[in-house]
Amino acid sequence: MDSTFSLREFIDINKDVLPERVKVTGGVQCGEDEDLPTGTVLDLHSVHVKQINLVYKEKGRKIENRIAIHESNPTKFQILDYHPVGHVYTTVKDLIEVCPFVVKCNKTWRSDDGAFLLEKDEILKLIRLVVGKNWQRLLECKLVRQMKLVQLPMDCEGHFTAKKLNNFYTVSDLVHQFPKERKLKLVKGDVIDERNQIQGLPLDGLVTMLTPDLEVEYSMKEYPGDRHRLDVN
Repeated sequence: MDSTFSLREFIDINKDVLPERVKVTGGVQCGEDEDLPTGTVLDLHSVHVKQINLVYKEKGRKIENRIAIHESNPTKFQILDYHPVGHVYTTVKDLIEVCPFVVKCNKTWRSDDGAFLLEKDEILKLIRLVVGKNWQRLLECKLVRQMKLVQLPMDCEGHFTAKKLNNFYTVSDLVHQFPKERKLKLVKGDVIDERNQIQGLPLDGLVTMLTPDLEVEYSMKEYPGDRHRLDVN
């Protein structure tokens, strides 16, 4: 199994366990006069949200409106289905492209070694991405009925469908669990300080939160006190 990761994939898996020491396997151009050549050893210290954008289109117009929102904004949203209701995510690999928070398994699946059985109709709460033996990418989930944590490989065929959620989330909640593009609806009647309200939201409250722009704070092994930031693409 390949032990190399894109920076985005590495951060998605390790953002909660930094700092980590890594080696650059593909050179990175950071600016006109700065780069990180292949073989450079870096210490990745922390991940920061650089920018969060909400977008929507007004009825009858093709122009997309964009609103920048700060990570600390307390406005709450409800998550809407990213795909049409009933859309089937055949495998875990398909599932992590969107990462709905809670899903239903619609097909019984058994691991190759026969040690684990994921039963049809099981409800799973997605927790995080992890790396297992031989650098295998895994999705950690909680089986809701059994109150048990499991780690599913990318080829797990559960034919998953997203469950409708009645929970409300701030953008900080969304970014720090799975920083993915989300379709959202503003919670009606959410009472917040007027100074924190988001100006320019559509009347129906329907917006798409684009995949958040992140950056990682790093230092080179030889210069631990000299810290920089690198965009996570």
